[in-house]
Amino acid sequence: MSATIVRSPQRGRTLRSRGRGFADAPQPRSHARAVSLSSGQSAKHAGSSLGFIVLCVAVLAASLIGVLLLNIAMAEGAYEYRDLRTQRAALQEQKAETLALLDSHAAPQFLAESARALGMVPATRVGFVSLEQGVVAGHRGTQ
Repeated sequence: MSATIVRSPQRGRTLRSRGRGFADAPQPRSHARAVSLSSGQSAKHAGSSLGFIVLCVAVLAASLIGVLLLNIAMAEGAYEYRDLRTQRAALQEQKAETLALLDSHAAPQFLAESARALGMVPATRVGFVSLEQGVVAGHRGTQ
């Protein structure tokens, strides 16, 4: 369709003709127009926006509470981790002390002293058992 622009004598408005020869005829208005709301409609509209605002605030509050709880859980985990590290260090120190004590008790001097304390005497004759031959070798009899 062809459209021509025609100046309207009223306030310099521009009218468009749709090719039908009615340039001075008023054109139909577009479908969008301002609508005045009655008090019932405005309250309904305000309620829906109020509900949206309440929903947004609730989501924000839930998010903040979730972050707070996560932060608390991480802090507790950090304290537990610190306690476990301290306990591990104490156990490693105790292990080192126990190994040092074991090494000192396994020394030949300590074993000899412990044997004498138990009433044991050093062997004068040493022998060994040969399983293949079934004899005690190096042993010259009993005392």
